[in-house]
Amino acid sequence: MLIRKALADHYDMPISEMAEFFEGYEDARLRHLDLLWKIHPNRTRNSMVKKVAKNLGIPEQAAEAWVTKHEKKND
Repeated sequence: MLIRKALADHYDMPISEMAEFFEGYEDARLRHLDLLWKIHPNRTRNSMVKKVAKNLGIPEQAAEAWVTKHEKKND
């Protein structure tokens, strides 16, 4: 959230637009998920979806898609 607030202030952009701004940074988002799994390796999938949604400021449906991409990348 801190990074989103800082970028929103720097670019004079509403925080609500941050999710769309970061959508094109797939590698960064997947690395973020790597870090979340590393910090809490026993997290359930549902818990991970909720955490990703909160961290990235996106709806749970979008977070579910990111978790799925992360799983496919690591298979």
